[in-house]
Order: sequence, then structure tokens, then C-alpha cells
Amino acid sequence: MNFLVLDMVFNISIIRQQLLVLAFAIFGLHRITFAQQSGVHQQRTWTQFYINTALTGSLYSYSDFGFRFDDGFSNHYQSFLRTALGYRLSNNGRLGIGYAYFNNDDNTGYEHRIFQDGNLQNKWGEIELKHRLRIEERFFFGNKDLQHLRVRYQIAYRPKWFSKDGYTLFGDFSDELMFAFGSQTASHHIDQNRVYSGLKVETNYSSVLMGYQFTCIPGLKKSNSIIDHIVRVGLAIKI
Repeated sequence: MNFLVLDMVFNISIIRQQLLVLAFAIFGLHRITFAQQSGVHQQRTWTQFYINTALTGSLYSYSDFGFRFDDGFSNHYQSFLRTALGYRLSNNGRLGIGYAYFNNDDNTGYEHRIFQDGNLQNKWGEIELKHRLRIEERFFFGNKDLQHLRVRYQIAYRPKWFSKDGYTLFGDFSDELMFAFGSQTASHHIDQNRVYSGLKVETNYSSVLMGYQFTCIPGLKKSNSIIDHIVRVGLAIKI
């Protein structure tokens, strides 16, 4: 019994250390990038559904679609469908290419998006970090036709906390920086920063995700910046 208590205390201590390191990393990066930003604050809800399919050998496909709302679920402002083909280079590396369609209720109308991404996992001591670099070619059609290139870098930490009877609980923490390039973008090129923390419950064939995302979309002036407070809910299925 004493050994069991010591083991539990030791595991809790490791979890606390990992959370502390990650919290400092995300907070520091966020503060450096968007120090003392002020602007318009919005409350939003994102629902998202994921489908991952194993194909042949190292090939696989992944798709997701979602609906996004303002003020809880009162006002729908965006829906999207995204699909891609991926290739596993190794257990720690993947490449993908895909297409997405976004329907926006604002004056940007709808968007066609082509994207390429690379995913890499590496260990820092006992901490396993996940990195994703995504390049997007974005084409908007509506009241005003626009197009630009966006580069996204995400660093994520998803520790395994608990497992029992086929259910596994993970923490889910990430920070994603986005940079936009094109004649219609702002001079600073920083498109937005997304800081996310949440939980994931996983089984052999599905998982449920829930968390909170803080998004800062900077304007040319601090008062023009948009601060989104987003509740995210998702369901993922493996086929």
C-alpha cells in the first residue's frame, strides 16, 4: 500500500512539473508576441468532427468538418469542410496535403484553401512535444476577392494522465502562431495566435475533446485587435 501511495505521489509530481514547464513556455511566447494587446472581445463556440482512415501501408486520410457560433450557439458565423491525404515517414514524422472549403457569414463570403503540412514529434526529457508546420494558399470569393499565403506553426503537448477499462484521459495544450503574406495583409504579417488548453478522452475507435482557446487577431492599432474566447468541443472517429 505504501509503495502504491509513493507511486501515485511521484506520478502527480511529474505531471505538475510538466504542466509548469508548458505553462511558462506558452505564457512567455504569448506575452512576447502580443504583449498588452487590447481590443474587441468576443465569446464563441466551435464544434468539430474528425474522421481518420487508415489506407494502405503508410498512407492514411483525415477529414474534419465543423460549425462555429457567436454568443454560445445563438449566431452561426462559419462552417467548413477539410480533407487531406497523409503519409507516415516514421513513427515520429508525417506529411500531408489537402483541401478545405469555408463558408463565412461575414463579407469575405466563401473560401477555397489548399494546404500542405508536416508533423514531427520529439522528446525533451520526459516531455514529448508535437510540432506542426502548415502552409495554406487561401482564395476568398465574395464582396471582395482576396488571396494570400498563410504559414502556421503549432507546438503541442498532450500528456497521458489516466487509463482504465479501455478509456484514456489526455491533457491537450498547444500554442499556434500564424503569419499571413500578400498585398491585402497587414504590414506586420502576424495573422493570429491561438493558445489552447483542454482534455481528451480516447477509446480504441473514438475520442471526445473539450477545451478553451484564447485567440488574438492583431489590428494595425491595439484598439482594432480582436480577442476571441472560444469553447471548443470535438468528436473524432477512427475507421
